[in-house]
Amino acid sequence: MKQIFEIKDKKIIQNLLDEIGFGILSLCKDNIPYSLPLNFVFVDDTIYFHGAKKGQKVDVFTSNSKASFCVVKEYSFIPSYFSTDDGRACPATQFQIHHCRWGHKNRRKLWRKSKSFTKTHGKNAARGQVYPA
Repeated sequence: MKQIFEIKDKKIIQNLLDEIGFGILSLCKDNIPYSLPLNFVFVDDTIYFHGAKKGQKVDVFTSNSKASFCVVKEYSFIPSYFSTDDGRACPATQFQIHHCRWGHKNRRKLWRKSKSFTKTHGKNAARGQVYPA
């Protein structure tokens, strides 16, 4: 990415990630790419995902620690294009090694923050797992 397009101001990044409800997590296992949309929360400079302890996502997630996570703020919709007024896209992409934590200590805090984009808020909803990126 060109440096001119990089945003390093933590307040701008925090505001962007607070506004957006989902992103695309891209993983790879045995040279086979696997991308999926996920709800997330951004707390204390860490991106957290909610999910089950078993399944394809966890298998791929735990087999390769390299991942990409991308969110896009939609400024305007033009058929086939997401762009700002000056015609540039506004993506936020992160490339780094992830770590998988089970039963994260901030689970309730993360769940409270994620309630804004979840449809069910049953008392068992906070028992799921949290995956920090």
